[in-house]
Amino acid sequence: MVDHLKFEVSADGHEWQEVTQVSVESFPLPGSWTGVTVTGQVPRDVTAQFLRLSADVGLISEGLQLGWVEFLGRH
Repeated sequence: MVDHLKFEVSADGHEWQEVTQVSVESFPLPGSWTGVTVTGQVPRDVTAQFLRLSADVGLISEGLQLGWVEFLGRH
C-alpha cells in the first residue's frame, strides 16, 4: 500500500519535500475494511507546517477514507 501513497511536508504550503522514511502496518477491521497505521519521520532540518497526502488513481478507485489522524513529534 505504501507504494500507492506519497507523503510530503512543507514550511509554506508552496514548496514540498517528500517524506521518504515511511512504514506501513495494516490490520483487518470488521466487514471489508482494512486499517492502516502509517509512520514517517521528517528530517530534522526540514520545517513541517503542512502535510500533503497523495494517492495513486488505482488506490482511490478501490476506496480511500481517512478516519483518524494523530501527529506526534517535535513542535
